[in-house]
Amino acid sequence: MTELTKEKKVSPETFARMRRHYSERAICEIVWLVATEHFYNMTNIGLNIHSDMLCDLRRTAA
Repeated sequence: MTELTKEKKVSPETFARMRRHYSERAICEIVWLVATEHFYNMTNIGLNIHSDMLCDLRRTAA
């Protein structure tokens, strides 16, 4: 999904690699999940909504 985020398109080679591992439906579901999570994260950033320090849990657990 890095290619899609950076280039705003996916090459036929990338799609062919994905098809070796996933069905067309699964690829659509993966793209939908990534897109909705990206939208959710961008909305939170724009509205200044934070993770309530959940990202800091990693540091305190170590």
